[in-house]
This record gives sequence, C-alpha cells and structure tokens, in this order.
Amino acid sequence: MLLTVGRLSQEKGHLDLIQALALIRRQWPADAFHCIIAGEGSERPRIEAAIAAEGLNSYVTLAGLQHDIRPYYAVADLVVMPSHSEGSPNALLEAMIAGKPIVATRVGGVPEIVTDDLTAILVERQNPQQLAAAIHRLLHDPGAAERLAANAQSVAIENYSPQAYRRSLARVYMQ
Repeated sequence: MLLTVGRLSQEKGHLDLIQALALIRRQWPADAFHCIIAGEGSERPRIEAAIAAEGLNSYVTLAGLQHDIRPYYAVADLVVMPSHSEGSPNALLEAMIAGKPIVATRVGGVPEIVTDDLTAILVERQNPQQLAAAIHRLLHDPGAAERLAANAQSVAIENYSPQAYRRSLARVYMQ
C-alpha cells in the first residue's frame, strides 16, 4: 500500500501523484498497488475528478482528515510526498520514524532531512514520470526499500526524535 499524508491543496502535488499512478498502470500493468491519501482540503474535488478520469477509483482511496495517522503508517509499504513546495514536513519525519521507505520531491527542507538513495528517493517536483519510476522501483526492489527505511529511521531517531531534541536543547543551555 502507498500512503501520502497532508492537506489536499495544490502545493502538495496530489494531482502529480495521480498522474504518476496512471503512468504506472499503463507502463507496468502488473504492478499491484493501492494508494491511500490521508488529508482534507480545497483540492478534493479536483483530485476526485482526476482519479475518475484516469480510471483509478479502485486504486486510490481518499481517507479524509485523520486525527490518528499511526494506523496508516503501520500498514503502508511506501510513503510518497509529491509536494511542489515544503518547509520541514512533519509527514516526512513521521514516515522516517515509522520505518517506511519514502519517495519525495526535492523541495524546501526535504533534501536537508533526507539524502537521495540513502534515506529516501528524491525526484524533481512536478515530474509524474520520475515519481512513477521511483514508486515502481521500490515496489520491485524490497532490498532497496528496506535499506532506505532502516537508514531513514536511524537518522530520524538520531536527529529528530524527542530525545535528540532534548540533547540539542541541553547543549544550547550548556553553552
């Protein structure tokens, strides 16, 4: 199962994800996947229309606003972040802590948190073809997916966990 988490707004790139999923269905029709999009927002009607237009109704579920996203991370095989712009996304850190392989766009603070082909696969924004290829790669290379997920989880625990925050804060006070 693929998962993307975030408000349904244009800068989150959900329409690029829908295009990427349609490309996967055309280029690799044997690929088995289901994508859950967790979040709510003003782009929902456009996303629903794109899903229907691409014939992806049985491949994509719009889960709406979720107050507890942990069960979705628990069942996800892969987390996709197709954003056009980002700051320092919580969803990225959540996916890392959950130990999930990640495909994300190279925008905002994302490349400061993850490293391409070490802790995630990074693709250019607004590029459904690259997004599709990266998703396909991780669906078919469980070794790479496991390596990325383990590396990302280690980095998240070391640098972004509550314990890491406390260590950082203690260093500031000691200085």
